[in-house]
Amino acid sequence: MIIYMILIIFILDIDHIYPRHFVKDDSIENNLVLVNKECNAAKKDTFPIESNIRNKMESIWRNLKEGGFITQEKYNRLTRRDEFTDDERANFISRQIVETRQGTKAITNLFEQTFPSTEIIYVKAGNVSDFRHKFNFVKCRNVNDFHHAQDAYLNVVVGNVYYTKFTRNPLNFIKDYKRDPEKHQYHMDHMFQYPVARNGKTAWATKGGESIKTVRSVMAKNTPLVTRMNYEKHSGQNGGITDQNIYSAKKAKANSYLPIKTTEERLKNVERYGGYGSITIKYFFLVEHMKGKKKIRTIEGYPAYLNDSIENLEEYCVKVLGYEMPEIKMAKIKIKSVFKINGFYYYLNAKSDNRIVWGNAVQLKMNQEDVEYIRKLSKANDEYISEKINSKKNIELYEKLRKKYSEGIYSKRVVVAIEAFEKGMEKFETLSIKEQIEILLEMVNYSKDSVSKINLSKLGLSANSAYCRTSKEISKLKECKLINQSVTGLYENEIDLLTV
Repeated sequence: MIIYMILIIFILDIDHIYPRHFVKDDSIENNLVLVNKECNAAKKDTFPIESNIRNKMESIWRNLKEGGFITQEKYNRLTRRDEFTDDERANFISRQIVETRQGTKAITNLFEQTFPSTEIIYVKAGNVSDFRHKFNFVKCRNVNDFHHAQDAYLNVVVGNVYYTKFTRNPLNFIKDYKRDPEKHQYHMDHMFQYPVARNGKTAWATKGGESIKTVRSVMAKNTPLVTRMNYEKHSGQNGGITDQNIYSAKKAKANSYLPIKTTEERLKNVERYGGYGSITIKYFFLVEHMKGKKKIRTIEGYPAYLNDSIENLEEYCVKVLGYEMPEIKMAKIKIKSVFKINGFYYYLNAKSDNRIVWGNAVQLKMNQEDVEYIRKLSKANDEYISEKINSKKNIELYEKLRKKYSEGIYSKRVVVAIEAFEKGMEKFETLSIKEQIEILLEMVNYSKDSVSKINLSKLGLSANSAYCRTSKEISKLKECKLINQSVTGLYENEIDLLTV
């Protein structure tokens, strides 16, 4: 069996019936076929298939079709005797530049109505993906959120090339191509092999690799602005106002757990009768109140189950939280709002008992080589680990991440992970490749906005290491500012929560 497979590899090729010069069609049902490697080496990007091959193979193809081994469409392509028409060639091009999905068309209509003097250009995701693969622009979602900006940029680059090359009327281009193939040369699988210009405007320059150098320079930048929408939450992860688990009185705490029965007064005491945990917080607010003889400020969560039933927050602070002389300093702070605390930026994520859980709002910046290696790590699984992954490289990456989290702005994080990473270094070196990968991905994930702790149990440390949460009291902080950002991140203002 192995010998047979080796013979197939050396004797046969996979090729396209409709050449990729004219159309991108990698459909095994209709366009991919096994061919003789030697004959295929001499084959040019022409269609139809040479008559001597058709005459020799047509009866075999017919038997395959009648036996249900190939489709009617594939049979028609194999046996066709006439060349592509101009309309067919133009249609092949249109497939790459015309969007047919109704959702996209609806959005396009909105844009056209809102911006009537603007021209909308479609860009196929597959063309952008091909561009990434061709020029080795690795996409890694693990490291940071810059890939969104990079995708947007590549869509502009690729869309501009296709539009400049073919315009909105590919049929006119095909006619120009037939008149002067040298001047209007094209290949649908090698779009960026040729210069693209029209009416004095250059969309793609190949001389000296000018355009691709520009693209590489832009893609290497670690400067995209990243913003997130802040919001009010009306239900929890499972659609409820709590996590639906009932906890005993030993664990339940007042104001952090919901009574099992809110209609019976005596059962409202969760510290005696237990209750539901993980109450969904709708939004947060800032309140100043007395604690003993001192005024303090705390960030409090407003439970979603109350659904604005309490007319004023002072009443909630007195009746539910038991605060004295409360004064609301900021009535609503939405989830995922950006905070600057003692020089570091966070997202306001959640409430855990009497503490605030923060997410990282500082994008992790790594060089391209490290990003490519991290992507290899993220693709590894129980069945496959790339041969390019090894313990030496893993240890080097561990050290780089350790330094990242201990130097510069990350050293200002309220819960610094460096102590955990330093304790685990010696143990990390003894782990298997698979275990090292798990730890490295945990370290990388610690930079994500939704991750507030990491599992370092394989290093003999806690499964909840470097838990990024603080007391809800902010009075003792040196700096605590709320950052309001525009959608683009180009504009922002700060509100000092210690003095507002």
